[in-house]
Amino acid sequence: MKRMTHPQHGWQMVQPADVPMFERAGWTECSPPETTAIDDPVEPDQQKPEPVKTRKRRVKNDDSL
Repeated sequence: MKRMTHPQHGWQMVQPADVPMFERAGWTECSPPETTAIDDPVEPDQQKPEPVKTRKRRVKNDDSL
């Protein structure tokens, strides 16, 4: 499979038999380093804080009051 890029549509993996059709539509073959994803690290202040865990107290239904 080959990687093809397009200015509007990004990139896509294409079967070798489909390359001529994609080239006619304006796609170009690209090298793998151009399309590799970059992992964006999440900054500590952007992380969601953990929710506070609370325990509910069980109350018996006491009719003696």
